[in-house]
Amino acid sequence: MRRSWWFILLWLLSLAFALFSAARNSGIAWSVAYLMTGLVVISFLWSWFNLRWVRIGRYTRSRRAQWKAEAPALVKTVENGKVVYSRPHQAKVVTDSQGTELFLEYKGRKVADI
Repeated sequence: MRRSWWFILLWLLSLAFALFSAARNSGIAWSVAYLMTGLVVISFLWSWFNLRWVRIGRYTRSRRAQWKAEAPALVKTVENGKVVYSRPHQAKVVTDSQGTELFLEYKGRKVADI
């Protein structure tokens, strides 16, 4: 959200400029304001439709761990109805369509061959 503040500020500035230059009938100011408004609306809709199916949650394996022991946490990821539980910060096995294990990846990068 921090990165989008400059864009929202730029949008508000263009809208204010269009309002203050309305007395002079400046059509280009209104065109810029409409363009910025359209970009904001389209970017919001684009992100909402593309991220609507992704849910991320964090779950522990048990409600209570042994004394002075940490309960290992699992990250639940749902993408298009497929639920995957995995440990955070651990490499995952990448398989092909037939189930053959190809390599290990971490954060989208290949880290080891199998």
